[in-house]
Amino acid sequence: MIDSDAADPDAGDPASLARVRGAPLLEALAVRLPDAISRSDVAFAVATALAESAPAQDRALIGEAARLQEVGKLFVAAPVLRRAGADLSDAERELLAEHFEHGHRITLGAGIPVRACGWILHARERWDCDGPGSLGGEEIPLASRIIAVCREYLDAPMPAGEATEQALRNAAATQLQRLAGEILDPALAARAVELSGDSWK
Repeated sequence: MIDSDAADPDAGDPASLARVRGAPLLEALAVRLPDAISRSDVAFAVATALAESAPAQDRALIGEAARLQEVGKLFVAAPVLRRAGADLSDAERELLAEHFEHGHRITLGAGIPVRACGWILHARERWDCDGPGSLGGEEIPLASRIIAVCREYLDAPMPAGEATEQALRNAAATQLQRLAGEILDPALAARAVELSGDSWK
């Protein structure tokens, strides 16, 4: 398969291509999830900071892949999306988790660079090898491990009471520490906790 940015000589760099072609997907998602754009901005900031500290190649493209990680929710049933923060049945959790597979397909269809689409697909893998593709540890692409940290940062259970910026960061740190070594790359999770106070909101 030819990488989509290589197939378009006028597209510019892969990260710019991903941002331009991904923008309509995020706009469509925002119709269903009003906070989709703000979540994508946080994911981009988290991913680029982690990619910079890793250090990783294609840092800008990793950020754009993280920005697009939730677009597969366009294909998740609205009742499941509305209840995503509540108690879900096992079947509903599986439907929600499948948004990475949907995201892989929709980003490929939109002409996002192929490697970025693959990173989204593999972001559902787990450090302990118990993910859908049975990849584990450093077998999982670094970019996918970074996106997984972004996902858990975004989905950390919110504290009761006033959701101050500090309270949100503390909740995210607790979530990352809890999942490190099981779902998340422990080194990336620890680095995200270190960086979160200064590098993003």
